[in-house]
Amino acid sequence: MRVAEAGEQEENRNQLHPQAGNPNFIPSIMTKYYHPNGTYKAYTHDDKNLFNEAGEHIGYFQNGFLYDTKGIAIGHVKGKLILDKAGQTLYYTA
Repeated sequence: MRVAEAGEQEENRNQLHPQAGNPNFIPSIMTKYYHPNGTYKAYTHDDKNLFNEAGEHIGYFQNGFLYDTKGIAIGHVKGKLILDKAGQTLYYTA
């Protein structure tokens, strides 16, 4: 798996959603991700960056993989699922 280059890592690490902390903010186009137990965990508004409920940048999508903010691949996208290296569901989207 490709690990993001240093510049990409730094750029992604420093990102925070512009409306972080605003409980009334709902992006116009947003994909929500849920834990396998059904609890809401994260969202993306651009299909590139992943944010937690507080709006903190927790990862990014690139070439079909999900990377954490350090540039380490933690999962891959398969349809509406994000699977870990063992093939277990990390997140799903409705």
